[in-house]
Amino acid sequence: MRHTMMILAAAAATATAQDTLYVGGPQGVLLKADPNVGAFSFGGSCGGPINSLAYDGRHVLAGDSTGAVYLIDTSVGFPTGTFSLRNASHPTFDNTAMAIEGNMLLATASDGAIRLVDAATHTIDDTYYVNFDIQAAVVAQGMFYVAGPSTLISRADVGQSAYQFFSACGGAVYSAATDGTDLFFGADNGTVYRFDASTGQYQVTFATGTDCNALAFHDGDLLVADSSGEIVRMNPDTGATISTMNVGSPVNAMLIVTGCTGDFDRSGDVNTNDFFAFLADYQDQDHSADISGDGLINTNDFFQFLNAYQVGC
Repeated sequence: MRHTMMILAAAAATATAQDTLYVGGPQGVLLKADPNVGAFSFGGSCGGPINSLAYDGRHVLAGDSTGAVYLIDTSVGFPTGTFSLRNASHPTFDNTAMAIEGNMLLATASDGAIRLVDAATHTIDDTYYVNFDIQAAVVAQGMFYVAGPSTLISRADVGQSAYQFFSACGGAVYSAATDGTDLFFGADNGTVYRFDASTGQYQVTFATGTDCNALAFHDGDLLVADSSGEIVRMNPDTGATISTMNVGSPVNAMLIVTGCTGDFDRSGDVNTNDFFAFLADYQDQDHSADISGDGLINTNDFFQFLNAYQVGC
């Protein structure tokens, strides 16, 4: 244990070197850029308007408004597979938000439907409902939060159906993100609302000058996207603007993918949270722990991750 703690303490680093910002919009085109610079380039395409984005450790998952989810290989920039979340019982599912937790993909629809999908096989395991339009969702501390134009935020344990009231915002909610400790919800009135994820306590609100159509975190900063394509980097504590960039096309969804293996939880930092997150997935034989990409989860993955963790980013 002593040696383990020495390794953990020595490995803390900031993970910014190879991070990529992905954005998607109504044209069905995925664009990518260095999140510190901008200068967007082609990153892939889908068959319909992109409403949501997620990352499974190997692919960017782009959910379009027709219910299709495209698996886009980040190394080549085109879909290597696709699956649909529409079926006879729900022919209008439109992928308004997506999140991945362990082996589970959670996807939502504008009629309040929540799909639980096996992230490896892409089969629909279950469907739950809340009684409002869902336009934003985020996973934090084992809970799945959903929100929408009603201004209400509800939550349940990941994979469970008992959604309960969490809080409410002062405007219609269209985006959500977390820094691992707090929750951030973006309303179309241009305001971001911040809550403590553990207690639900309101923390602060601040104006963004955008319509908050998408949120993401990078290197400790909050990225706020306007539907017009402007992205504002902000201090999440004060709401102060740090910098701006412009995609050049409308934005519906935004995603940060870190190229740093040691940053397992994709928070932008390499610390003990990453080690324990990897260890939990490794013990559960979760596909995200397949660091080597050989389809197996074994000691090769453990030592590859440990080396990356010690090196930092």
